[in-house]
Formats: sequence, C-alpha cells, structure tokens
Amino acid sequence: MTWIAVRSTRIKKVRYDEQRQILNVAFRNGRQINHPNIPPHIFRGLVDPETDASFYYRYYVEPSDGQFRSGTVGPLGDIGKVALLSAILWLISGAIT
Repeated sequence: MTWIAVRSTRIKKVRYDEQRQILNVAFRNGRQINHPNIPPHIFRGLVDPETDASFYYRYYVEPSDGQFRSGTVGPLGDIGKVALLSAILWLISGAIT
C-alpha cells in the first residue's frame, strides 16, 4: 500500500488496502488511525483532489467507527437520540389530548 497525500489541514496522508477494506490515516500531528470496513468509494472520495479531506473524513469515515452504513453520515449519538425521542413523545402526547 502506498501513502497518498491529501488536501487537508489535519490529515497528512492516507493509504488503503482494498482487499481488506482498511483505511490508514496519518495526521499532521503524527497520530495514525486504522479504520476497518471502509468501502472503496469512500476512499476514492477522500483522495479526490476536489474534496476537502478533513470534511470528508469527519463526516464519512470517523462516524462509521468501522461500521460503515451506506447513505448515512453517522450515528445520532446519545443527545440526538434523546432529542428525537423527546420530540416523538411530545407529538404523541399532543395527538392523544
């Protein structure tokens, strides 16, 4: 696997093992992270010269936590789930009365 430099203020370079679908990310601060189960089209988007790699990473790779789900940007998180549940309960309670 060959490292590829990307256009980003945070990310220095990336490499990808297409057979194993593992994305390696090297940050400018020296930290490296391996992300398993990343589909090839996500890697291609990350290295596209027209793409801001930091944005792409933040919204498509990082939230996946190795569990990429096509068509989603990432999980809601606990606060989002509580807010959604609260809104649904509020709507239901209004419909009942």
